[in-house]
Amino acid sequence: MYAFIRLLPSTGSISYVLEYIPATPLLTVLDVSSASSIMAARGALWNASIFSSKGLVPWEDVKKEYVRKCILWDNDIKSTKHTLKEMIMHYSSLELPEGKAVIKSDNLEDIARLYGEERYYQLCLENRFQHNGGN
Repeated sequence: MYAFIRLLPSTGSISYVLEYIPATPLLTVLDVSSASSIMAARGALWNASIFSSKGLVPWEDVKKEYVRKCILWDNDIKSTKHTLKEMIMHYSSLELPEGKAVIKSDNLEDIARLYGEERYYQLCLENRFQHNGGN
């Protein structure tokens, strides 16, 4: 298991930028490197489970949980689509049906339908409506 790690000197400390770390938890890199901090950009966008102490989770599971969080917090559709497209481009292709459907999505309801989360979307919508006093 190898990782490409670029060292960037910064004021008083050394940061490690992780370009690609297959199946290596970030905590291991911290332990081995004795760095004070780690910055994970693309790897975190592609599969946020790199932060999990339990190790990597399959990207499909991460993607589904991301969609649920977007629905729960009424995330901006542009941001949601951007992150989903980044995940899909890294592991698959935007030219496949899933990628095309994400691109064509106009709102979170479309995303919920695409990922089989229609019921969860409706539940969140109802709870949001009740919490806001029916407004």
